[in-house]
Amino acid sequence: MDVNAARVAELYAEALSRWRPTAADVGELRAVRGDLRRVFAVMRQDPDAGSRMLNDALARYRALPRISTGHDAPHLHFEAAGEGLVHWLSVSMLMAVVLFVCDGNAARLGLCASRNCRRAFVDRSKNARKIYCSDACAHRESVAAYRARRRQGGPDA
Repeated sequence: MDVNAARVAELYAEALSRWRPTAADVGELRAVRGDLRRVFAVMRQDPDAGSRMLNDALARYRALPRISTGHDAPHLHFEAAGEGLVHWLSVSMLMAVVLFVCDGNAARLGLCASRNCRRAFVDRSKNARKIYCSDACAHRESVAAYRARRRQGGPDA
């Protein structure tokens, strides 16, 4: 199935424009972010635990598969129509991760190993072995390790 990314972005922008987030919405979305962060933290090492966490979150946020024919060809939606911003964003984010994991990509989810970074990331490298979210974080940690070795008079000093 071909996906028209521009059309998808247009539809998401249209959907988001319907809501004005409240302070309560922001708090609830931060909780979802925490749920997803925990999934990213464990999925690579323990896909079973990560999958259980996703299933629990899907139940908590009431993901409800349904066929939509409102625009373009019939396709799946997982959020209940009309339940508001938090529900729509929560279920959309969770289902994106679920579909990614079910497509064999559990090992590509991770949290940046840099001490100064808290980002979750999707590893897009060929060998799926990245531990940093970006080249900037990898370089910063490499320089810090080099400087620590120099201070201790170790190799590469």
